Amino acid sequence: MRHRLMLFLCAMMLFAIAAPLRAAIGADRADPSTPPDLMKDFEMLRQQLAQNPRDVGVLNSMGIIYARAGRLQDAMVLWQRGLAIDVRYVHLYNNLGSALKTQKRYGEALKVFSAGLRVEQSFWLHYNLGLLYKELGNRNEAASSFFAALRLNPNFEPASRKLQEMGLKPPSSSAFPHIPGIPSLPLPGDIKPPVMDGNLGITDSYGLGRDETPVAPDELPGSGGSRGTAVAKRPSPPARIEPAAPYTIDSCAAAISQISGGTGSKLVALTFDDGPHAAYTRQLLDYFKSQGVRATFFVLGSRAEAYPDLLARMSGEGHEVANHTWSHHSLVNMGSGAGISDLRKTSEMISMLTGKSPRLVRPPYGHTNARVRGMLQGQGWREVLWDSDSRDWAGGSSDRMLARVVRSFSPECIVLFHDIHPGALRVLPVLIPALKKCGYRFVTVSQLLGSGNHAG
Repeated sequence: MRHRLMLFLCAMMLFAIAAPLRAAIGADRADPSTPPDLMKDFEMLRQQLAQNPRDVGVLNSMGIIYARAGRLQDAMVLWQRGLAIDVRYVHLYNNLGSALKTQKRYGEALKVFSAGLRVEQSFWLHYNLGLLYKELGNRNEAASSFFAALRLNPNFEPASRKLQEMGLKPPSSSAFPHIPGIPSLPLPGDIKPPVMDGNLGITDSYGLGRDETPVAPDELPGSGGSRGTAVAKRPSPPARIEPAAPYTIDSCAAAISQISGGTGSKLVALTFDDGPHAAYTRQLLDYFKSQGVRATFFVLGSRAEAYPDLLARMSGEGHEVANHTWSHHSLVNMGSGAGISDLRKTSEMISMLTGKSPRLVRPPYGHTNARVRGMLQGQGWREVLWDSDSRDWAGGSSDRMLARVVRSFSPECIVLFHDIHPGALRVLPVLIPALKKCGYRFVTVSQLLGSGNHAG
């Protein structure tokens, strides 16, 4: 009874009208690379937390948004509360430990990373521990941590690069050294969250002070306005399209059969830009699972960081996770050095969350030129645009979106949607059964490019 009362009081504290906030942290502390759409997710996450105050994934995501808005202390409070609820949620150790390292609280960061490794042997935790040791000047410990990350994931490129920077050669997968003092399996029995030496402002047993009600952080500077859409590989059809009648599965299938030309195989790659999104992406994944469909998600690194469970689910269910930059800034307008840095940061985040390094890149807005293409090729990445654009970002009826797709469809087509908008969820229950009726198979972009007939 006492436990239920404490949960009720905690929920009331979370969702009562917010007490006056502390003075806002200056805009110079906020991260200008955060897409404004991510900041708009906060109220939705608040509502999800209202339904389940013990949802650790939501607490983690809200903490990321606080941190991106420059309110790191608020983020740490939420992550600490998450650990008090579920000590085995490993992302919290990465986030909290990295935040402590940023504040130069090295002893506490070491304690958090070490505690996380007792929960799970995570190559990401080993890598972050190596970064901590490297910053402290502990060369041997840093190298051992990077080697440990590669032992768990031999293809984890960030750890290989750190070893190369240290003048060390990354070993082959069969030559990883034994790392003393680190168990190869999670320890049995109860595990308690790490105890911070400093004060995070926590004044109750749930990890939230009474003045720490999660309220939306101030929008980042310059976050207003539309981000626009991409420029298609083929010219998009006019925005105003009037279908003769509302599409059904049968009429959509008939239209595809009549107008799709070409000699390619009956393959189609559905692609989704700008996510993940806490609600829409999850619903898409649920639908794809029910239909046995595979898709490719070109994710933003800043959003991937906020929704690690969705990235893991995408990869685990056979979808491809590809690179759409960290900040959604045009690569044409960025210098090559800045562009590579932005893409590499996203690639590392995807690799950390899925265990796989992405090779495909879709430039934001479809903005590209010879310099951008050369920059991508020089890093071993492949540029991917699209053939058919739903223009779902513009809204409008499902029939108009379907008409746009059907008019530019052909075998081996790459179709563009966005999983931060709801349009695809209205269109796909017609389009996917129609394509199946026409004999099409759904593949990832890498599978399509590997078919040998697509120019890419």
